[in-house]
Amino acid sequence: YLFFGTDTGNINTTLVFDKAPTYSLSQQLINIAIVLAILAACFLLYRFKKTVKIVMIAAIMAMITISGINAKKVQDSFKMIEANISAYEEAAAPKIRLSADGKNVMVIMLDKAVSGYIPYVFNEFPEIAEKYDGFVYYPNTMSFGQNTLKTTSALFGGYEYTPIQIDARADETLADKHDEALKVLPELFSRQGYTITLMDLPFAGWSWNEDYSSFEDIDNCYPYHVKDYLNNGSETIINTENRRNRNLFMYSIFKCSPLSFQYWIYDNGNYLSVSKDLVNKYDVVENYKVLENLDDMTVVNGDYIGGLLIIDNDTTHDLTSLANFDPYTPCEFEGSYYISDGNNDLEIWHSYQNASYDCLVVAMRELGNYMDYLRDIGVYDNTRIIIVSDHGTSVGLFDDLIFNDVNAEWYNCLLMVKDFDSTDYVTDYSFMTNADVPTIALADIVDNPTNPYTGTPINSKPKYGDLYVDYTNEVEWVGGNPEMNPGNTFGYADDTIWFKVINGNIFDEKNWIKVDKPS
Repeated sequence: YLFFGTDTGNINTTLVFDKAPTYSLSQQLINIAIVLAILAACFLLYRFKKTVKIVMIAAIMAMITISGINAKKVQDSFKMIEANISAYEEAAAPKIRLSADGKNVMVIMLDKAVSGYIPYVFNEFPEIAEKYDGFVYYPNTMSFGQNTLKTTSALFGGYEYTPIQIDARADETLADKHDEALKVLPELFSRQGYTITLMDLPFAGWSWNEDYSSFEDIDNCYPYHVKDYLNNGSETIINTENRRNRNLFMYSIFKCSPLSFQYWIYDNGNYLSVSKDLVNKYDVVENYKVLENLDDMTVVNGDYIGGLLIIDNDTTHDLTSLANFDPYTPCEFEGSYYISDGNNDLEIWHSYQNASYDCLVVAMRELGNYMDYLRDIGVYDNTRIIIVSDHGTSVGLFDDLIFNDVNAEWYNCLLMVKDFDSTDYVTDYSFMTNADVPTIALADIVDNPTNPYTGTPINSKPKYGDLYVDYTNEVEWVGGNPEMNPGNTFGYADDTIWFKVINGNIFDEKNWIKVDKPS
């Protein structure tokens, strides 16, 4: 338990991992050998009663000590949340405030959305594709990391908030720098007289629970924990609590078992349950309900100069396979099948590939429905819409991104942009990064924009210089958890490799150059 299976990646509140833990044969053999050695030692010790008593007392004391330390960490975290619980409760229903005649801007982040799936989704579902008239899709887009913690500062703040640039400001805390990045667009749009709506911003306050206290000095800014508001007290929460209570016990069995048994006990997140109610669906539903209610939350007012919406949604992050693309009807992945983009066929042969595709389909479908609603109420043409992901994920399907030293699927993030009064759907292979989002959002609204906190110009010129990313083959729990990054610079996995990306084409392996960590 202490020395094996510790790097298992992100886990949600119902004890389900982003990806099922897997272990190499050598890890399993070493683990089994140690288990056998312990059993042999126990057998020998049993012959010496006094020695057994001493060993058992020492073991019990060690367990009490470790349990006490861990329990205090949990209790401290709980007390912190409990003390600030009022900050996480919405006093009123969330509202998306838009101008009837002025320019509106929306930045919609779909966490971990796979860009490469988009042509397949639109070909397989033309009724979804037609909803995105006026959008430009940028396939050749990269992010600056493999997890949300490292990538969202640049997405919302621009190029001076890439991990390298954040680490360079080593005399400031990561928490302050991240909140500063999140506040760049709200502050600039507020100065233009805009009304600002913020929903579920990732790691605001360097917290899993989005602490918006640092936004209090921005005028006309309305932050919401919209997912919590829509799901509070619902059947979803009750069923989630039931599943969590069962999974806590099964997770203990899972963690204490030899590595060879863990994949079987985990059972793709079902922990050997035969009940369909325990399928990992509720995280998907919680996030999907936000997209499903965007129209009900939207308020259009002719008195508003303009409206800015910034929202993060995890429908494409908390994944499960869906029956007939229905978020309320999860299912088990039953076998491979093919999807087509009109020219190429792609075989979906693994449950993770299927889940990430299913959840992207329902997210794009529901956002498309919202686009239709914006048309119906007359604000589609005067609204600039940016749909972006913080990073991609490794689905093992896009060979033009899987190289010898790096799987660039992680960095190929989604980027789609609809400008004011634009028409037709276009695919543009120009090189982009998700750090271009602030520049795109501010165009023709703020002249020669500069960062209100640093004075640095906000533009896309840095992407034509040296761009650096870190890469690890292991799921990087340390780099993706704010509690494990309490200082001024990011933590990195032991096997981290650094790359310089050049020439503006992420699909060419020669453009990924292995380098030492930039200083």
